[in-house]
Order: sequence, then C-alpha cells, then structure tokens
Amino acid sequence: MLSANALLWTRIGALVAFLIAANLVYALWKARRQASSIRQWLIVPGEIIACEVTAPKVHTSDEETDCSVNLRYRYRVGLKDFEGSHIHAGREAMTTRLLAEQTAAKYPVGSRVDVHYRENHPATSVLEPKDPRSLSALIAFLALFAWIALVLVVHSIAGHVLLLRDGGVPFFALMLPIGCTVIGILGLRSYLQTRRKLQSSAKWPTAAGTITDSEVIESQNTETDDKGRETVNTEYRVDIRFAYKVGLREFHSSNWKWGWTAIYRNREKPEKIVAAHPAGKSVQVFYDPNEPATAVLEPANPQGTFVQFVFSFVFGGGGLLMFWVLSKLGEGG
Repeated sequence: MLSANALLWTRIGALVAFLIAANLVYALWKARRQASSIRQWLIVPGEIIACEVTAPKVHTSDEETDCSVNLRYRYRVGLKDFEGSHIHAGREAMTTRLLAEQTAAKYPVGSRVDVHYRENHPATSVLEPKDPRSLSALIAFLALFAWIALVLVVHSIAGHVLLLRDGGVPFFALMLPIGCTVIGILGLRSYLQTRRKLQSSAKWPTAAGTITDSEVIESQNTETDDKGRETVNTEYRVDIRFAYKVGLREFHSSNWKWGWTAIYRNREKPEKIVAAHPAGKSVQVFYDPNEPATAVLEPANPQGTFVQFVFSFVFGGGGLLMFWVLSKLGEGG
C-alpha cells in the first residue's frame, strides 16, 4: 500500500501529467486549425533581405538543437511595404546547425519568394504555409503523458503500485520499451517515405539548374566521458547548393540527395563529392510538380537511407526486446 505522503505525490504527479497532456492536445488542435486557416491566405511576391544561421557563443556540438535561422523578407500589399520574419506559422523551434543551414540555403539574400499573408492583417505572413515539421513527435509525447497520467490515476485509486502480474514488474516499467518502440516505428516510417522518394523522384520533371556553392564543411564536436575528460572530434560533411527555375519562379536548395546527411572522419571522400559538383556547373534538377520547391539532384542516390533503417531497427528491436524481458521477469515472480 502507498503511504499517505506517497499517495499525495502520486496524485500531484497525475495532475501534472494530465495538464501536460491537455496542453499537448490544445497545441495539436491549434496547429491543425492554423494549418487550415493559412491555406486561405493571399500570396504576393517578396524578396529576402537578410538570412543567417545563429548559434550560441558556446557551441560544443553540431548535434545540439541550439541553432536558428534569422531571416527577414520584404513584401508589398497595396501601397504599403511590410517586413516579415516567419518561415512557418508560430514560433520557430531551435534546431541543429545542419537543419538550420539547409533551411537558410533555400533563402539566399536577394532571392524572390512567395509571401503568404493574412488578408485582414497583412503584417502577418509566412513563407511556407505547409509546415514540413511533422506532428508525429507531438502525438508521441501526447500518448506518453496520457499513459503516465492514466497509470498514476489508477495507482491513486487502487492505493498501491500496480504490477503486470503478481510478483511482476510495475506498469511504469513499460514506459521505456513503449518509448523505444514508438521511436522505432517513427524511424521506420521515415525510412519508407525516403524509399518512396527514391523511386518516385526519378520520374519527376526536370529543370535546368546551376551549382551556386559547393564545399566541405568542417566541424568540431566536444565529447566528455564519465571522468570529465574532453575529446575533440573533427567531422566533415558535404554542402552543395543549387538554383533552378520552374516557370518564372527561381528556387534554391541544398537537397542534392535523399537520406540523412553523411558525416565523415576525413576529408578524402567528401572532397571527391564536391569535386564532382563544382560551383558554376550546370545540372539537371528533378523537382516535384506539385511542390516545385522540393527538388533533388541525384534522385537514385541511396546514401544515408540505410542509416535510417538501422536507427529504426535498433530502437524498435530494443523496445520489443525489453517487452520480452519484462514478461519473463513477471513469469519469474
């Protein structure tokens, strides 16, 4: 049985988890409603006047989500000029340096863009009405905190910690395998989406394009072991940017292939890739006819896709393995 103090904290925990879940439900509802509203906004031409990736002064790893894109654009509605800074609706989330640079590559200073603005309030605008940021993570967190709230409420009502079976492990022990399994499922979904892109993008229409920038990016990541000793690792990756025109609209991108960005421990291989895509080279760009801003140079290049599969296999398989271990522990009790 739970003591009076433990029961009190269990109820407080249930209330906190419930409030977090309720807030996530509201955020999900607001995001869906906002996405539906933006589809009705009007469009005017605009121009990028500033775009840079900002990072904190102390930046120890490019894998940290501490970077953002500082962007401004100018547009005119009627006889009045406006300036905007939003790529997507809502507050822009912090992200990794790599993802921030990929976003910035789409909006070089001086490039022309389509600005979507609210008719009754022209100062409110975005560049991308369709937010590519998936709601999957939000839904996963909602499911997690709903589960926590449910378990704590049941514990409060029962007055003791519930077990999977007599002598078994507590229900709370299921949170880790459930979390790993969900991550594995999301990773597998991402992998399958990438595989579909590999097949479909090869059939997309093409446009003439030009490599605008091509270089090997060097970064240093600091890792600290259990004893507090720091190790600095130098990593390299390829950054290829290109421009292309569909109709009268010019687009910019750094998405030269599908799959995750490869990280190298030496410069040899990335330099070979950059040498094959020098700045100024004319290229054939495959673009999505439904969304011309989505394009790729090498649609059949599978580099980086297998890592997605391994990621989903490790987390999904690890989650299922933990489920099996917990079931055996319960039987042993």
